[in-house]
Amino acid sequence: MNSDHRMSADKLAKLGRALYGERWQTALATKLGVVDRTMRRWLNGESSIPHGIEEELHKILAANLNEIDRLTEFGFDLSDRENIRAEEFNKILVAMFERGDKRWITPSGSILDVLRAFIKEGKIDNVSIACRMYFKIHGEGAANYVSRHLPGLLINNYKPISGVLNFDQFLQWSNENSNWQDEIVNSAASPDLGIKVRDLVVRMSSFKRILETDSVVRVERR
Repeated sequence: MNSDHRMSADKLAKLGRALYGERWQTALATKLGVVDRTMRRWLNGESSIPHGIEEELHKILAANLNEIDRLTEFGFDLSDRENIRAEEFNKILVAMFERGDKRWITPSGSILDVLRAFIKEGKIDNVSIACRMYFKIHGEGAANYVSRHLPGLLINNYKPISGVLNFDQFLQWSNENSNWQDEIVNSAASPDLGIKVRDLVVRMSSFKRILETDSVVRVERR
């Protein structure tokens, strides 16, 4: 990602449309307490967008979630909002509208970054919530792409998994449990994702104990 965290005009436009539709500029300028001319200058690059504007937009977007026509059109389920912290919900929401942003190599780069961060923090329930939200808006193609990346994100970033087996042990375990990736992919947007992930940890841990027991037995037989 670009090291410059200043909000881009493209992102401002995407979030503006998400909030107020195609005729969004005047409405957003009024909400932010600036004149139309200032908004136009931000959009055409005549002046930089202040850093505080992005944070303010995140707050407005979350506060007006029930009024976003695009979400309502897709039958968006707001029940997950009760099961996640507000700032984490905002991160998911913003990532949904950053799809295709040129700062990421892939169209879904923004949501993958959000999922990776949740996984590193051990918040698997947040991962499934993010997947449900993102898949609902962006459809089957995005769902397939993101889901296929989830097993790798877990293996590399979820400490209870990454710390169980070394590389050779993991390859051996994976060969004997060839369907584990499909289990994760198929559960990406399911409330049961956390159960599936915990089951993986148990299975890997059991496999490691078997390896260690076999190693001790071989040593004793020498």
